[in-house]
Amino acid sequence: MGSYTVQEILVYPVKSCKGVSVPEACLSITGFRYDREWMVVSASNGRSIAQDSAPKLAVVQPFLPLRLFGGERPSEADMIEISAPGMSSLRVPVKPSDHVGKVAQGERGSLIDVEVGSWTGKAVDEGSQAANWWSCFLGRSARFVRINHEKAYRQVKNALSMHFIGFSNKAQFLVISEGSLQDLNARLHYKIQMNRFRPNIVVHGAPPFQEDKWKIFHIIHGEEKIKFTFTSECTRNKVPNINQDNPHDISEEPLKTMATFRLGETLGLKKNHAKDVIFGAYFSFQDGITMNRARDFVPKTIAIKDFIQVIEMN
Repeated sequence: MGSYTVQEILVYPVKSCKGVSVPEACLSITGFRYDREWMVVSASNGRSIAQDSAPKLAVVQPFLPLRLFGGERPSEADMIEISAPGMSSLRVPVKPSDHVGKVAQGERGSLIDVEVGSWTGKAVDEGSQAANWWSCFLGRSARFVRINHEKAYRQVKNALSMHFIGFSNKAQFLVISEGSLQDLNARLHYKIQMNRFRPNIVVHGAPPFQEDKWKIFHIIHGEEKIKFTFTSECTRNKVPNINQDNPHDISEEPLKTMATFRLGETLGLKKNHAKDVIFGAYFSFQDGITMNRARDFVPKTIAIKDFIQVIEMN
């Protein structure tokens, strides 16, 4: 089926903000460690604030020490540092609060009701200083929250897999090949970058859109073969039309062009996705895991240039 490799690994510590390109990444039971670990929510109703309603999130850059992405445990001194144009940096401890659920509402470590898509649950509030920073940047009242690792993993089930996610929309990993972007760019009047599509794993060497057809693949890291299982196609909202380097630049492209050849009905998808634009595919790791097994989970690692072996096609 060809020889493919991992071209780039991207982790998005804060949902809907810029990603971090890393040389290697540790896999947790919810995906890459620290991927969508934090998110911004409305202070009034706890709903996730994303780029479709707040495009300026595109220019917010989170930073974490690279060694943490590789699996090292955070120290008391480790911070997530968040920068944005016109703002001083926000620094929040990476190590979770020792007092989750035991402090007053609004303090760091208090629990807050949140909503991501159709899911509702409890998240951990990062306190008033973080809330004020985000409220100032967005011009609306907001809270900054992180995954409640004790209780708030979201379990996703479909015909092919069962897995846990954190604040991701649908699945643990979004996979896109370089060939898919090259094919799209050849149809556009100007080239766009991969960051418009926010993948976790970029594949080198695969034909355009072949990732749609992968049912199971392995990433070979050293002596270990790590299994990934297809979860679903990635349906697109208007975010790809937002220039990720200049969120005031919003156009009809690339979705207008993509709709001419990447609609679900063109690709033979089920009726509920017939009018959706498809670009990229979602995959899960450790499918079938239960919360009891999750407690005994042993993290794994993948790295740039690891080989990809397609095992089964859809």
